[in-house]
Amino acid sequence: LKIALLMLNFLWAIVRVLLVDLNISGRLGASIGLFNSDVGAMLLFFRIPEALNMILAAFVTKFVLRLIPFL
Repeated sequence: LKIALLMLNFLWAIVRVLLVDLNISGRLGASIGLFNSDVGAMLLFFRIPEALNMILAAFVTKFVLRLIPFL
């Protein structure tokens, strides 16, 4: 159990670097602003930036969980 907790703390550090420190979701939001107003409004209406953030979080979670050998 202690090894699992140590690994989760280590893997959380990896996730924090990937999602928070690199500010990937902020960069995705800024790239939406580069489109013209009609395209940007349509992307926001269909919540495409939120979907991309969820997909990115899912890929990072999958990567981190594969690093734990006994799961």
